[in-house]
Amino acid sequence: MAASKKSSRKPKGNGAEPNELRLKVVVDPTEDTSAHYINHAEIHHSLNEFGMFVARVPPRLSAAKLEQAKQSGTVIVEPLLHLLFPPTMVPGLIRALTLQREAYETRFGRIKEKPEDGAKNG
Repeated sequence: MAASKKSSRKPKGNGAEPNELRLKVVVDPTEDTSAHYINHAEIHHSLNEFGMFVARVPPRLSAAKLEQAKQSGTVIVEPLLHLLFPPTMVPGLIRALTLQREAYETRFGRIKEKPEDGAKNG
């Protein structure tokens, strides 16, 4: 039986390996796609993934939560969603957010940053 050899020729076309299929993914939301308003995010990472807890801090707290917040200096809210994604997505996310921010600011004016913007790194 003859040993197989890899071809030294470069693949034609988009630079993909001969058996590699490159596809563009397009998100197609429907009426049933859930949407969440968030105004707080906490970002974390491990060796293999980045994560983001997202939450909505209500504009008015219940009397019990308000009392707890006054005593502790902390408001505890349940995350709406915990997103996990590979480190390889981070550069693209930063690029996409930067482009969207620039487009927004061109159209609506500069976004004013709050001293404590609600996003935490950890």
